[in-house]
Amino acid sequence: HLGDAALLVDPPTTVVHVCTPPESRVAVLSELAELGFRRMIVEKPVATGAAELRAITALRYRYGLDLVVVAHWLEAHLPEQ
Repeated sequence: HLGDAALLVDPPTTVVHVCTPPESRVAVLSELAELGFRRMIVEKPVATGAAELRAITALRYRYGLDLVVVAHWLEAHLPEQ
């Protein structure tokens, strides 16, 4: 449960990796924000439509969220060395 996690760490300084399906993203981000988490890595795609994206943008501004959207590492291109 996310509330239990908030008791174990300092939410404002903790980075949360959100890798839930995009359909549940708004609810998860909202719950995290209400618990005091502000720094989040979010798996791509961040939303499945314009309405979800507007809701996430509203959460970002309301709570001052620092969101970074990333591609899953198996799909990400790594430079050759």
